[in-house]
Amino acid sequence: MPGELNLYLAQTGVAQMSQVPFGKFTPTDVNADSTARPAPALRLTVTWSASDRLWDPGGGEGKRLGFDFLSLGIEIRSNNAPTRLVGRVYVPDYQYPSLRPTTSGTGCWKWELTREDIEFVESAHTGDQHTPHYFTITIEGLVRIVDPDKGTFVGLATAHAESTPDFRIAASDWINLVTQLGYRTPPSVQSLLGVAALGHPSWIEAENRLVEARRHLRLGEDKAAVVAGLHELEGIVTAPYDRRRWEQHLAGAMLDQKTQAIAELMSGIATWANRVGHHRDRSQRDAEGDLVVVPLDHWEAEIALAQIQLALTYALRLRASGLLLENVPEGVGTAQEPEDGASATNPGSEGTSASTA
Repeated sequence: MPGELNLYLAQTGVAQMSQVPFGKFTPTDVNADSTARPAPALRLTVTWSASDRLWDPGGGEGKRLGFDFLSLGIEIRSNNAPTRLVGRVYVPDYQYPSLRPTTSGTGCWKWELTREDIEFVESAHTGDQHTPHYFTITIEGLVRIVDPDKGTFVGLATAHAESTPDFRIAASDWINLVTQLGYRTPPSVQSLLGVAALGHPSWIEAENRLVEARRHLRLGEDKAAVVAGLHELEGIVTAPYDRRRWEQHLAGAMLDQKTQAIAELMSGIATWANRVGHHRDRSQRDAEGDLVVVPLDHWEAEIALAQIQLALTYALRLRASGLLLENVPEGVGTAQEPEDGASATNPGSEGTSASTA
């Protein structure tokens, strides 16, 4: 988490900042505070201290002085292209830093992030789990210069500090932090539905079931994300890529035409996830004679997981309404062979469920 900020000062009325730093700020930790109000926020723990530099704006005898912030503005920008201001940093005035030459101070800054901020940071990320999120922290303010020995006022100065090198958070740590803030589904995906659907328990349950799948996606593990989503569909209906399985669980619950439409919709989504997200190609082989891996772009995985989440929400709501039965009624035939003809998690076998892998 490097990101030390050197503090530069310019005496009031002087445009140019000092060439040497007169203090520094060092971020030491970041945690999630789910109890923060008005909304959950991250908290940055920061230490600060004044340097041993002598303050000598007039060319006379210098002295080590202290600096009290009278105003404080803090910005954090995401450095993943395109760079953008993310969130709002709030520090109450009674917690403004006071820097002294012989002592250090510590404070906790509240970093408030919206769901849109979080999605922007993640969408601009490379998707490589080994690449951290990079941020630039900037501090601007007005400081009162004091003589720490006499406690007397010396003057005013403007202050500027910027993190060098960049402040960074490991991708896995970032996911853990924003998950603790309650972040689940990107707002762009949620915007596909209306308030009535988003407020239903089926959507919330689908979100919770797909936490692991979304974690894989955010780490750039695209195939693992799609297979994890397929696992959740398998938790609703065995072999969800087989249309007949859905028809059996929907038997007698609604008109045949709607039953067939739902079965084809659900099995189609599961078939794509099974064949593209997990299995190798069935016919083409590489130079070593192995079946080739079906290519999957990150944007395809994003769309696929959104489809799976919508399908899972639909299935859960049908089940809650009593229209999608948990157990196949007696007298309803059991499909003998999945129409997809291949399993979800064993690319070398046919007809084996992902849940048994």
